[in-house]
Amino acid sequence: VVLLRKAILPRVTEGRFPLHSWTYFRHWLFGFASAASGASLSTVTATQFMTVWYRLLGAKLGKGTEVSTEFGGRYALVEVGDNSFIADGATVGEEDVRDGWVSLKKVTIGSRAFVGNDAVVAAGGEIGDGALVGVKSRLPDGDRVAPGEVWFGSPAIKLPLRQTFDGGAARTFAPPTWKVAFRWAFESVSISLPTAMQIAFGAAQIAFFAPALAQGRYGEALARATLGSAATAIAEYGVVVALKWLMIGRYRPRQAPMWSWWALRTEAIASLYGAFAADVLLSHLTGTPFLPWVLRLLGVKVGKGVWLGAFDFTEFDCVTIGDFCELNQFSALQTHLYEDRLMKIGRIELGRGVSVGADATVLYDSKVGDFARLGPRTVLMKGEDIPAATAWAGSPAAPSEAPATPVPAPGSTPQRGGVFKRRPIAAGSSTIVLPAWRIGSGASRSTLSNADA
Repeated sequence: VVLLRKAILPRVTEGRFPLHSWTYFRHWLFGFASAASGASLSTVTATQFMTVWYRLLGAKLGKGTEVSTEFGGRYALVEVGDNSFIADGATVGEEDVRDGWVSLKKVTIGSRAFVGNDAVVAAGGEIGDGALVGVKSRLPDGDRVAPGEVWFGSPAIKLPLRQTFDGGAARTFAPPTWKVAFRWAFESVSISLPTAMQIAFGAAQIAFFAPALAQGRYGEALARATLGSAATAIAEYGVVVALKWLMIGRYRPRQAPMWSWWALRTEAIASLYGAFAADVLLSHLTGTPFLPWVLRLLGVKVGKGVWLGAFDFTEFDCVTIGDFCELNQFSALQTHLYEDRLMKIGRIELGRGVSVGADATVLYDSKVGDFARLGPRTVLMKGEDIPAATAWAGSPAAPSEAPATPVPAPGSTPQRGGVFKRRPIAAGSSTIVLPAWRIGSGASRSTLSNADA
């Protein structure tokens, strides 16, 4: 990929050029190749190797900067100062295509700046030293964030202040040489482990079905290959589970500097989980009753009747999901944040019947009451306590006019399955009888008074 860049796209400059042009084709080809290489190097994410790799692709990254996202074919147009942090899924300087033309502009991020998960910094943006762009925040196109400013939301608004933390320079921004060397050594092992596991399990799987194939017993070979694939996926996931309990044990709320031994271990487990367990097993179980089962092995507390269209968890034991909750696609229960390079971990608790919309994010130290609903792409700030049977939307989350998920009504007939049954409201009644949630014998009953509603 590096040679391809030097051969077809040695220089990337700001400007505007036709979509149907040789320039765009070269830009697209390099972006495609770098994205493909990123998929094969997924275990390198959030390690020191990622920074080295991006520099080879043309990005100008300062000393001590950490990057966990892709820059597509725009590496040469990204300049980041020293000790900055660009989190997973952030979009930085995406090209603008309209009316048959492609526009590219440089993005400049200062020193000790922070760009949160899934945040968007448009082409031409400038972020000053010490500035912060929050989780899933969208800065105005070409806007400039002054040094020390904090922006959050979609569209982003400037916040007057934020908490700051001092974890000690030796464990955050200026680690001693021996810690840097130790991290290089540890990450060399952690990023190699998934590949080694795939080779070992792959060889065992081939040895299991190859003799039958060689002897022409094709039906038996197919059966053995199918059985071997399922057994391999389960065994590989079992290795991730075992390593989690051996290296971490049980996650609890805590604070840990980025250059601590604990932070190194949890980042290694998160990388194995996201790049390995997700691919071999979890992605195939999404939306099935089996996904909650296997997540419980890692420590996630999942109630009965839960539907999971997403499995973006890191500190597994800090997540509690009540009965009959629904987590839609790309939603995330984010139990940690890096603040001034101090990893802060807290719990997230979802009550019964909670619905989390697609691409929504719940930050740590938050509680969501029974039958509350979070709309698509909602961001629930840390430390929030959402009342039961309410609806929330936006970034940051605010009360929504949309009706909340109905709560159980009195007199409902217990039946299997999560079915809502419309019930009439008695004339002149002071109580709103909401649709019945028929969830099985022994279900609790509750109503909302007019005042509560």
